[in-house]
Amino acid sequence: MKATLPILLTLFTLTSCKIAPVKGELDSLVASPSHSLTINQFQDLLFTEIHDEVHSLRLVDDSDGRRVLEDRKDALPTGAQDLWEHIIEHGWSYVAEMQIADPTVPNPKRSLHTGRGTSTFQDSTFPFLLCNKSAQHTSGAQRLQTTLEDIGAIHDDLITVYNGDQKTCYHISTTHNVAKKLISKDEPTGGVYAIVPMTDIMKISVNTMAEVSQDYWPPKNLQSHDTDMSDSWERLVRVAFVTGERTTFTEEHVISKANAIIEHVQSLGKRGAEKRRRNLQTVANDYFDSPTSISDVFSLTSTRYNSRRLNASSKKGRTDFWAQSLERGLEAEHGCETMFRTIHIRPQYDFKGFDIVLNPSQPDNDRTENMNASNTSHDMDIESSASNTHCITSFIMALSTHPSVLNVEVDTPITSDDYDTQWITQSHEPDDRPLTEARLTGQGQIVSIIDSGCQTDHRFFGPTNANTIDNWDMNQAKIVKYDTTNGDDKDVSRGHGTSVAGVVAGKASSGDNEANGIAEDAKLHIFDMSTNGGFYNTRRLPYAALKSMYNNGNGAKIANASWSTRYSKYRTSCRMYDDLLYGEFQDVVFVASAGNDGRNPSLNTSQMNTIGNPAACKNTLAGK
Repeated sequence: MKATLPILLTLFTLTSCKIAPVKGELDSLVASPSHSLTINQFQDLLFTEIHDEVHSLRLVDDSDGRRVLEDRKDALPTGAQDLWEHIIEHGWSYVAEMQIADPTVPNPKRSLHTGRGTSTFQDSTFPFLLCNKSAQHTSGAQRLQTTLEDIGAIHDDLITVYNGDQKTCYHISTTHNVAKKLISKDEPTGGVYAIVPMTDIMKISVNTMAEVSQDYWPPKNLQSHDTDMSDSWERLVRVAFVTGERTTFTEEHVISKANAIIEHVQSLGKRGAEKRRRNLQTVANDYFDSPTSISDVFSLTSTRYNSRRLNASSKKGRTDFWAQSLERGLEAEHGCETMFRTIHIRPQYDFKGFDIVLNPSQPDNDRTENMNASNTSHDMDIESSASNTHCITSFIMALSTHPSVLNVEVDTPITSDDYDTQWITQSHEPDDRPLTEARLTGQGQIVSIIDSGCQTDHRFFGPTNANTIDNWDMNQAKIVKYDTTNGDDKDVSRGHGTSVAGVVAGKASSGDNEANGIAEDAKLHIFDMSTNGGFYNTRRLPYAALKSMYNNGNGAKIANASWSTRYSKYRTSCRMYDDLLYGEFQDVVFVASAGNDGRNPSLNTSQMNTIGNPAACKNTLAGK
């Protein structure tokens, strides 16, 4: 650090230990340009809130004071490079301050809950984005082997982000000492590695803050006296763990680690509120001798580290937005208490992360009793709940600063998509059914319909024996299993799931058969995602649905999901679908709806960015 802040000089005297890195220590950590990544290189690899922050720099005030998009041809707007260098320098400073502390001086305040008890930051690892660009290697396999040797890890300790002719990039989790060694590793053609710390905003998926700021996103009806917490769909904040030991996690371990992370976040929020209350932002004392608030550790609100690069040109971005989120959210007096009291933790199926349900539809008894026992006022309940957008945004900010967190994002609501009739699907010509005429009728196949359920007594599906509820019965004419894991055992009249099942494989047991499905002789596996045909419950998806339909290879190997989320860049949900369809269920064809929004009706043209998940995932098939 080239200029030590007066507050840190005071801290040295108070604690008798080396709290922040001195010049030379930080210089040895901060990668030179040849050992780092440019902002454009980073944006080519990952879609994060960095994109939205850079975009905000293009907004300027017009003559009427309105915010408009600046018309520039430059690759980057003014201030973007300074913003990037500030974020990188902040990340290195944070890692250095936490791990260069003098080990001979006990300091219990500098600790971090990791889910395995409490360990010091010195023992902790931090997430980095690392690119191996060695000219001596010609393949990703060679780069992988060298990288594993250099970081002293096994294959599961990293995630491949990009593999190309010139470089391979990974997510890794390591200590600052290993990072320094990687920075110093050279060969005649230049540096072997480019490395940057994964700092807060770099961990938040693109458009996350824009999404949760929409009017429909914050949960409603979260008053402390409510017992029915449902509000159409569950709002999920999805958290991914850093690489490494996460592959050995159990459900209990994930919940323990998730609770520890959330407790740490709450602690940072409470200390931030106390600092605001006591106006201690610039006053040092023994209690606040390390980064103890979210404002301290989040890059775009922190003035703790050298912020000379965050100059006036870059401050025209979203600085006020981030600061206001903290001031009115986790670092407010209410501390978003109701939100924390009502959230529910749900491990992801592969234990690589966890979901935080902000409006659990079925709160457990202990949580409900605590809510009803609250003495806070109605207004305070709303202000301190997830109904307060600032609570959600500051929560995401705080989660992103934790060293055990690699990625934070949110889910968007699921909408059912429309269907077409048999002849439209086969030929788009009235009464022309070439597939049926060619006897391609689905004979011998089982198709899984993952939707709102099915009317089992409908003439196109029935009769259906009650034994098929959560059990297989291959002797049934149409529905051979009806899974109620995520819903009930029925659908509403003219329900979406019933309609989709009819289009796919409905076959009239009586009357005319012109409305039979495209694969009229196939049998059906139903995975009900709703109760009484209501909102779609994505709990345990996609693993539960695939496991249920696959039946150890003896069930359905074709799945239909005629629903989708809003368009987004690659998200955790897609990673789950892709991992499963490439791994345990690689002989499954998963067909997902491309959605309802592909055409601009006024211009009669196609629109970009309209295909949602899971259709936009790599290993699924998007259907029209």
